[in-house]
Amino acid sequence: MTADGVISVALLALAAITVLLLLLALVYPERF
Repeated sequence: MTADGVISVALLALAAITVLLLLLALVYPERF
């Protein structure tokens, strides 16, 4: 695994987490 691969995987994970949090905020607005 190269450094570029590690960085791209980390960015993908961050993007996925951000999307999940946005979806949760839309579905459960009273919790935020």
